[in-house]
Amino acid sequence: MRSPWLALPLVFLLFYCDRERQDRPGETVMTTGATLELVPAPLAQDRVIAAQCMREQLCVEVGLATEDTSTSCADRARSARCKSNVDPGLLEECLDAIYNSSCAIGFEARGRLEPCERRVLCRAP
Repeated sequence: MRSPWLALPLVFLLFYCDRERQDRPGETVMTTGATLELVPAPLAQDRVIAAQCMREQLCVEVGLATEDTSTSCADRARSARCKSNVDPGLLEECLDAIYNSSCAIGFEARGRLEPCERRVLCRAP
């Protein structure tokens, strides 16, 4: 039997394996007198996928979901693919929705939560 803890390091690798890309600043825009630094689209997508995988792992650990061992979590995750950089506030709303989602809704549905839909997440500030 596979230990659910084996998947946890993989999720953390999504966040920390490419430090150079994460440390590079995103585009900045002015909105009503304030400067807002946007999140690069590839990094935003990585964060959404990592959130989906972490939530799924938690649901498996508490017994509210079954582990799908046929493919990796990152391969099954669905995420909006934005063409331009992402507003950090909208990204946080999406991540919060995933982290607070019910284990009953199913893995694929987490990527389709309203704050994570392309029309919401990818809109320009």
